[in-house]
Amino acid sequence: MVKIMYEDVLVGEVTTNKSLTVDEALNLIDFDEQEFLEEQGWDDIDYNEFKLVYADEQKPTHVIFSNDVDAPFQKVTAGQNEDLENQLQEIETSKNNGKRYAHYYKEKFNDYDVLEWHYLETVNA
Repeated sequence: MVKIMYEDVLVGEVTTNKSLTVDEALNLIDFDEQEFLEEQGWDDIDYNEFKLVYADEQKPTHVIFSNDVDAPFQKVTAGQNEDLENQLQEIETSKNNGKRYAHYYKEKFNDYDVLEWHYLETVNA
């Protein structure tokens, strides 16, 4: 499974057993640039901002438990919000104190070697 992303927006998904280029993936989902622009309320897109995220890159590393169905943030950057960072728990040692939802995040370093946690999904806890 490959997710086609534009920045942090899910454009589509493709099931494949091989590596794809962004152009190949967009062709497989019959990507309509004008329709996408209208849906997002944008005037233009930069094709360099498209990326493919393969299933093995989507394994969560951290979780935040809450009673709100909406994830607190799409991305948490180290050093920018200490309160939110303190809520992130490593999955292996996480404890839910009666919260209804689990918001899963993937830990990774950005292009500037700054640690970030990117939102993946929310499930019932």
